[in-house]
Amino acid sequence: MALPYLFPTAPSPTTGRLFTQFQKSVGKDALRGEKMARECRTAIAEVIEAFLEACEPEQVANFFLTVELASSAAKRKKIETHPMRPETVTGRVTAELAKREALRVQEEREAQAPADAAKGPAKSAANLGDTAVSM
Repeated sequence: MALPYLFPTAPSPTTGRLFTQFQKSVGKDALRGEKMARECRTAIAEVIEAFLEACEPEQVANFFLTVELASSAAKRKKIETHPMRPETVTGRVTAELAKREALRVQEEREAQAPADAAKGPAKSAANLGDTAVSM
């Protein structure tokens, strides 16, 4: 037995107005959130130079290391040109990226090892069967 249809097929004018009002409100909230985030990024960008000047040299190097490791290769090249970036960061970034790549390759091998191990005994069993038959 089919359940009776509980809602009218067309929304009422009141429902339409409320839905439109809701959409506008949500849109305004989203714009307000985007504006706040943009203002926050601008505020950080405006004080970053003063922040770096107040830091110890090792803190500045660690800051650039962290930022560059979190960046894409294209952004990393741009960050490398910053006048306050110590030259020592280049070697540290290169070493850390190489270490991460080696770890990624090792993890891929380890993930692939169980699959290879599962294939290995099957091949061995097939080979044993072949040798038994050939005797």
